[in-house]
Amino acid sequence: MKIFVAGPTFTPHAREYLLNNIRRLRERGFDATGAPDLLGTTPQALFDEKEAALRKADALFVILDGAQVDDGVACQLGLFFGLMLQDPTKRGIVGLLSDERGLRKSAHGFGLNLFVRGVLESRGCIYAHIEDALRQLEEWRDSSVPK
Repeated sequence: MKIFVAGPTFTPHAREYLLNNIRRLRERGFDATGAPDLLGTTPQALFDEKEAALRKADALFVILDGAQVDDGVACQLGLFFGLMLQDPTKRGIVGLLSDERGLRKSAHGFGLNLFVRGVLESRGCIYAHIEDALRQLEEWRDSSVPK
């Protein structure tokens, strides 16, 4: 199953976190890719690469950490949602929110923009722990395997 991983990448720590999550997905047998794998050097080249990767993906894994959802990540989320409406073979969207600021607000929607949360929950789930997110992706993958 192909998974596109979207998350903030503007600091070395954010890139490392995103790469670690891509690595963990690959260790579980997923064909995972994300921003650090893409090399676009112009806005159009970067858009073309990400848009093509999102079209090929079966699922979207979204890192929601930060004071608010990264604007580029929100755009990728919206694009994948639109692709899901056109392609019923796409499995869904998994959000990972491990940021303490959001976790403290979990009883009140994680402090996420309501529209972003609505998109996520209409086509998937939000998790606070990577293992829960991985289990959801494995469930989608395994349910697509002919029995």
